[in-house]
Amino acid sequence: MSALTITKFTNAYEQNSYLISNDKESILIDAGVSIEEIKKVSPLPIVAVFITHFHFDHVVQINDYKGVKIYAHPRSKEIMSDAEKNASTQFNTVKTFSLDFIPVANGQQIDVLNSKITVMFSPGHTFDGVCYLIDNNLFSGDTLFKKAIGRYDLSTSNKQELTKSLQNILNMDYVNLYPGHGEASTNIEQQNLIPKWLRYLKIY
Repeated sequence: MSALTITKFTNAYEQNSYLISNDKESILIDAGVSIEEIKKVSPLPIVAVFITHFHFDHVVQINDYKGVKIYAHPRSKEIMSDAEKNASTQFNTVKTFSLDFIPVANGQQIDVLNSKITVMFSPGHTFDGVCYLIDNNLFSGDTLFKKAIGRYDLSTSNKQELTKSLQNILNMDYVNLYPGHGEASTNIEQQNLIPKWLRYLKIY
């Protein structure tokens, strides 16, 4: 089994999408990057796109991936067609989406890249939040960043659910953390930081 490589793409909204590849094919975490940008660095076919949540900045290029398997939280359908819920209005635009995707289940394991990607629901920032774990790499979307946590003041947010999601991440077995914005982190770093955020959420 060949080692996986991870390439980060950051778009104009400072959102990170991640191309994960073996020597034959790739998958993409979030669709904030155009397929043209990906082709500049990798000729490998993209066989699946995994959405961490359906906010505009994370799926702005989703229509580039027609014909590719797209995986997302079942409740993403409630966000796709609502410009306020998908947060496009936060970026001074009104955008809705209409596409078919494969709904994932909490705890589900999906065979990809001669490995398995594990699904962990992580509501809080938005009710369709999902983290994905593959080969000790955790992709946390906007639930957890290197030195911050996701906003919980949006119409689809819930502070109590965010607290539970952070507690779940605190107990997870992973090595590297790849968030939806900003720099990467590690489990070791987050073991020190997440308890501080949990205390913060009790107060604020």
